[in-house]
Amino acid sequence: MMVDLRDGAVQRYDATCEAMDGGWQRVDPFDFYASMFPQGTLDSEAAWASRSGQDGRVHGRAIMLRLNAGVEATSVRVRTDPGVRRAFVCDGLDGLLASSVEAGVFVMAPISYWGASRELRFAHSLRALAIDLDEPVLDTQGRPALLAMAQQGRIPVPTFTVLSGTGLHLYYVFDEPLDMRPATRRAAQALKHALVEQTWTPETSHRPAAQFEGIDQAFRVVGSHANLDDAQGDPGEWRTVTAWRTGTTLGVQALVDAIADPKRREDVARLFKPRMPWHEAAAKYPDWAERVSLHGEPKAWPARRSLYEWWKRQAGKASEGHRYHYLMALAIYGIKCAVPRPQVRGDMIELLPQLSAKGAPMGQVDVDDALQAYDPRYLAYGRQAIQELTGIRIEARKRNGRSRAEHLAWARSIQAAKDPEGTWRGGKPSKQKEVTAWVQAHPDATQAQCAKALGVSPSTVHKYWKHQDRDRPSPKARLVRDYIRRHPEATAAQVAQATGVSRPTAYKYMKD
Repeated sequence: MMVDLRDGAVQRYDATCEAMDGGWQRVDPFDFYASMFPQGTLDSEAAWASRSGQDGRVHGRAIMLRLNAGVEATSVRVRTDPGVRRAFVCDGLDGLLASSVEAGVFVMAPISYWGASRELRFAHSLRALAIDLDEPVLDTQGRPALLAMAQQGRIPVPTFTVLSGTGLHLYYVFDEPLDMRPATRRAAQALKHALVEQTWTPETSHRPAAQFEGIDQAFRVVGSHANLDDAQGDPGEWRTVTAWRTGTTLGVQALVDAIADPKRREDVARLFKPRMPWHEAAAKYPDWAERVSLHGEPKAWPARRSLYEWWKRQAGKASEGHRYHYLMALAIYGIKCAVPRPQVRGDMIELLPQLSAKGAPMGQVDVDDALQAYDPRYLAYGRQAIQELTGIRIEARKRNGRSRAEHLAWARSIQAAKDPEGTWRGGKPSKQKEVTAWVQAHPDATQAQCAKALGVSPSTVHKYWKHQDRDRPSPKARLVRDYIRRHPEATAAQVAQATGVSRPTAYKYMKD
């Protein structure tokens, strides 16, 4: 029997904390992040500020996506971008400690970056895979049911289990960080997707639709304010994002081996295999090497404006956990379809009431965040990736990589080979000739009589009835016109009364 504590988030938080304390040890926020970013793995603040590396090491960064309404000041050093306030954390993690005593939403991804940009292409190393699990199912002891599944070997045991307020964050910390080369990023994303599918089930979450997020998805900082109540009074009285150590660090191979589906496991393992060295790839694919190394041009597919308009109509399919990602995808389709950025922003704002009706209210800060995806680097963001991001099914075009013109030419050549005489063009015989001939033979008949006589549906008769000679009058038309010839000064009301037809019918034939 499972315990459902969805009613009353604060009570659920308190009960879960008490149950987790009975089985696992809490982890101090500093120790939590120090396990992923030990002393010396990031640049010092001075080295980071000068933008010069120190002993080849890198600087890391925490990002602050938004602050609570009315909060303007913070002791954490902040970089201000349009709609986003970002803080940078260097060696020593001082900024993270400051976030635990200030009101606001502080989020961070377990990734270190080169430079001052959070773009994934500037990522240096991935320290853990972090998975979000909304509305977790609790067992009879009040503990997350997924931990019992992990102990049974059905899913990997997370290194840390974090209670963010109403949901859980599962951290699988690598025993060796992954260098974020493009091929490694793709492999890590595939691994995370497989783990989310295996972890997010009806046994572990009350929410049926899993959320598939990128490896750079940022989550609330451990020790900061939880998403339960307003941050008021002394910080020591806040309910905070809390972490427990529930497992050990893991190697990539251990996580790959934990994938239950053999085919999926094989596909993910293949992605982690060493790739062709750059000098060999450049010699074998010179055009690709020139485009990537000299121009940095992403491979993009041309898209028509109709695709963007179609995606706007899919807003009703965006579930509560995917509304922000729906807006992000709208920005991606906007740049793919060459829709001006101001118009994309305006469309997002128009969609906010519809999206807000499905959960917590959304505002312009969500729009500004999502608009960061209006960037050329997302031109190559494909259909499958958007489908996984938003949870909205997108049917694939079955052209096998060909353009529309190429695909139609190929299909027609196949058809010509199968049917050189072109008899297929005739298609199914039309009923138009039969209907036309019968009507000509029965000028006073109705559509219902025609359908019954020919054994076809009334809609078929109606379809071809309008193709008949417009000069062939119906019985009512002949009656009305005959009366009008004899009484040219009559009004529509007089015609209707004399002939027994309705006024609209009389007026219709009087205009002819």
